[in-house]
Amino acid sequence: MPKASIANVPIATFNDLETVERRFRENPNEIAAIILEPIMMNVGLCMPQKGFWRVCGRFATSTARY
Repeated sequence: MPKASIANVPIATFNDLETVERRFRENPNEIAAIILEPIMMNVGLCMPQKGFWRVCGRFATSTARY
């Protein structure tokens, strides 16, 4: 992947809703999708915290507050 493309991708920490929210605040009307592994397998077995997917879905469908 070209470095220029990576520079345009806001990255948030898995299971950290604060960083997800921060990325939406820092990039209003610029985020088209949230792309994540359902369960992180490259670091062992890292399950999402309860409610993580639900809240990510809310961010993805409601950007009016950003």
